[in-house]
Amino acid sequence: MSLSESLPLDQEPVDPGLPPQTVPKNISVRLDGFAESTFGEECGHALADYVRLISRLINLDRLDGITVAYDYDSALATLDRGFATNHRLSRTSNDLLAGVAMTVAVVRNGAIRAHMVFHAQIAANLLSENIEHQKMSLCIVAHECGHVETISDLDTAFPGVLLQSPFSAQNSILQPVSETIWQEYSACRLSARFGNDLQTSIYQESLVPVLRVARDRANSAIRDYRSHGDLDKVIREAGPYIWEPLRIGAYLLGHLDGLGLDIDSAPDAKEALTATGYHDCMFTLWSELRQLWDQKGCWNSPSQFNVLIDVLENTMAAKGMIFR
Repeated sequence: MSLSESLPLDQEPVDPGLPPQTVPKNISVRLDGFAESTFGEECGHALADYVRLISRLINLDRLDGITVAYDYDSALATLDRGFATNHRLSRTSNDLLAGVAMTVAVVRNGAIRAHMVFHAQIAANLLSENIEHQKMSLCIVAHECGHVETISDLDTAFPGVLLQSPFSAQNSILQPVSETIWQEYSACRLSARFGNDLQTSIYQESLVPVLRVARDRANSAIRDYRSHGDLDKVIREAGPYIWEPLRIGAYLLGHLDGLGLDIDSAPDAKEALTATGYHDCMFTLWSELRQLWDQKGCWNSPSQFNVLIDVLENTMAAKGMIFR
């Protein structure tokens, strides 16, 4: 089944003391792949109800629409982004992590908006009798809402830059990574109140295995370079292993800051950072992310975010890859 409907998002708050909704009054919610239309509609409305609630605490005025699909990969690949691009959207999918939701910057009538895409199971779990499944899905929905506000923040500060600014050759490698790190940190910090201890555990459990394999897998790719001699290939193969702990770590760092906690609240991650040699670079990254957050609303140039590229360069150098 495939259906698209406009869900009214203009209901009055149950508690008049709550902040007003920020989500647009009518938003398109597309439901794909549901065997039963009634169940699909129930899932769509449950998701819309949570989005209404979250929009009182996270700014969703840039939300373009929501897609919920069982064929999540196809939904990402076929999403109308409003501009020509050769980049095909795809989820994180490897032996350690698998993506189930993504918020994507799109162009609508010449303006930057944000479109949320969810695997259908996330919406279905909102109706589950399993409380843990409900909580986990709510955390994921809140996190994606955080991305909507983050996209709005960046486009408000730097109009005409998102989706349009050219990269230098070196920054074409590192700038997209640095942007992702900021976006995940910001989204997690904004949505932390919806996750509490549950998300602390999830983010910690996601980071630790990535830390444990990063150095060995990067070193293996660097050794292979001695045989093939292809610079582009070694950067594609070794680079992501080196910077993936920083990308995944940004989730945990933002979440902890959103709750006012320190790394002692994630003892397994703290231990793994020290054991794998990522402690110093992760805490340098944390310091830079906090400073950028504190400057929010006062950013005057995209170059302020270059400090994150510096952290990536220094981390890669420490792990055996130096840009010249």
